[in-house]
Amino acid sequence: MTTQLRRTRSFAVLEQLADVVRTPPSRRGVEPKTGDPSEALTAGPSPRLPVAALIDRAPRTTAYCAVTTVDGRGRLADRSPLRVLGWPPLSRVSIDTVKGELIIIRRCDGADIITGQGHVRLPARVRHLCRLEPGGRVLVTAFPTHDVLAVYTDSALDAMLHVYHEVLRDESRISG
Repeated sequence: MTTQLRRTRSFAVLEQLADVVRTPPSRRGVEPKTGDPSEALTAGPSPRLPVAALIDRAPRTTAYCAVTTVDGRGRLADRSPLRVLGWPPLSRVSIDTVKGELIIIRRCDGADIITGQGHVRLPARVRHLCRLEPGGRVLVTAFPTHDVLAVYTDSALDAMLHVYHEVLRDESRISG
């Protein structure tokens, strides 16, 4: 829609509202009344707008999520998921991939290590396997109850959201 068309529509709506205000009360179906202002007719209840039906709230989760970038060396910029898990810098971790998802667990014999500054550094083999490039964004989810960190690539999120929306569409057909 062009800017000119939007302005024209906006002005048309304003003109309609102004016409309502300009119309004398007697022509709007309101009897003019003189005398004490405290006895003036008050407008009846205003028409109510439709209210959206509330959905049931999803159960509260203990998972902590953050969207962050991967730098040229494979470091995840956001360190907050590690703080939620209580993993200090220089902790040994094990980084594995499961169907496009990176799973990181803290292990004393882990092959990888959290940097001294407290960043997770994804090794080159993992970045290449998941097709992560510098500047790419990932969803990092900390699961404190399981002491696990999961890293989801955009392609993994796309696949999960696709399935999620398919289920929603199917459920709306059943209930609708």
